[in-house]
Amino acid sequence: MTVTTTRAAAHEPAEQPKDEIGASEFIRKYPSYDGRGIIVGVFDTGVDPGAPGLQTTSDGKPKMIDLVDCTGSGDVDTSKETELEADGTLKGLSGRSLTVPAEWPDRAAGTKYRLGLKRAFELYPRPLVARVKAERRRRHDETQRAVAEEERRKAALGPLPTAEGEAGRKGAELAARVSALDACDKAYEDGGPVYDVLTYKDESGVWRVCVDTSERGALGEAALLAPFRVEGKYGTLDAADAASGAETLCNFAVEVAADGARTTLCVDAGSHGTHVAGIIGAHFPDTPELNGIAPGCQIVGFKIGDTRLDGMETGTALVRALGAAIERGVHIINLSFGEYAKVDDIGRFTAAANLAVHKH
Repeated sequence: MTVTTTRAAAHEPAEQPKDEIGASEFIRKYPSYDGRGIIVGVFDTGVDPGAPGLQTTSDGKPKMIDLVDCTGSGDVDTSKETELEADGTLKGLSGRSLTVPAEWPDRAAGTKYRLGLKRAFELYPRPLVARVKAERRRRHDETQRAVAEEERRKAALGPLPTAEGEAGRKGAELAARVSALDACDKAYEDGGPVYDVLTYKDESGVWRVCVDTSERGALGEAALLAPFRVEGKYGTLDAADAASGAETLCNFAVEVAADGARTTLCVDAGSHGTHVAGIIGAHFPDTPELNGIAPGCQIVGFKIGDTRLDGMETGTALVRALGAAIERGVHIINLSFGEYAKVDDIGRFTAAANLAVHKH
């Protein structure tokens, strides 16, 4: 006997138990009661703004309203101010010469460019650090091996270090090169990419941020972003390594605080938050069987999982997230996070959560 199934019939029950809990029937009966007009805050590892299904709501609005890093792990000190040189460049904190594209919006009158520096491995989630390190090591080994083999060949064919006069000195030099290359290989340590960060306020009063993912000062190759809630745009931490195959596929959004002295790069600490956001409100116009429970809702991603702690939340991040949620008019908060606690329902966050629910 041959059984033929459509994709919807084969996958719909497995994606989410919407039929079992009555959600599918409810949406069919009340199609406009699908979360429209509701803002859901996801307290988690962060939400990927580029994820399929998290682009629009069922009534055509942007799905993601804002992305907020409440942990501090993406903060960049941009208190250093500088002026543009006559040739359209400025010196970044890495020492690189940064070329500012002429087509960028002009700075606001009386303001300066602000400079920062951030190590990529402080932003990447741990699995991504491991993957990028492995790829970069592979590329390093290929180059190092070719150079070392060539120097060994020269040493083998050249004079012995024990030879007399100039021949001996040449032989010693060739042997020293081989030893130095071997020592460098053993001492190899990858600090990862280092990004210059440039922040400024444009003439319309909007903060702009560029992360030099080229690592060559070619700012025109990188995204110039406003805070996500302003324009809904995001970048990807890729340009420098993409041509060599170490694509991170790691998206980020930006925020600016303290009158430009602090810039935040909002990067997920893991995939859990995006998974949760999809369960809540994913919207796939062409494959509705993949929809979340409330495809009409809008989402604000609050990162409470600290990348520096391998994605674990902190009390400080939770309290910050509550305050930010209130500021953004969030109606519902989802917190699928945490660990076992011997004593629960006490402490600063519990008190703040009760205040948020009952007062706001």
